[in-house]
Amino acid sequence: MSESKEGQVLRMPRTEINQQTGPRYVVNLPVRAEWNEKKKHIVTEGSTEYVGPSGALVYLPQLPAVGSRITISVKDVKGASMKAHAEVLRLVRDLAQPLASLSILDATAQKRWRTRVWEPAASIKQKSEEIDEE
Repeated sequence: MSESKEGQVLRMPRTEINQQTGPRYVVNLPVRAEWNEKKKHIVTEGSTEYVGPSGALVYLPQLPAVGSRITISVKDVKGASMKAHAEVLRLVRDLAQPLASLSILDATAQKRWRTRVWEPAASIKQKSEEIDEE
């Protein structure tokens, strides 16, 4: 909020952004994450926990700070590597399983993410559900 010249309190419009644009799927894909922190280049490897249409929740033994811009490389379901820049949205600081919620930044990379990682993850989920039903 701010005040006008007449002393009235002005309310700023509030914008809410729903970042979830589709279902998330439980799928474990290998992830490599890189970022710079305090003049040091950090490289760590982990795996996805959930994959969404524009990002993922990933297990990383070493976590970047919230708001960090990192580079991730994910092996898609066919084993090919896909690289993208991502932002750390939130962290789960569990000693047993530290997690970072990542959002893919670039629109072109998001499109590749959807077709190479997220959409195939849906078919993996569907196949595992069919096996569970048998």
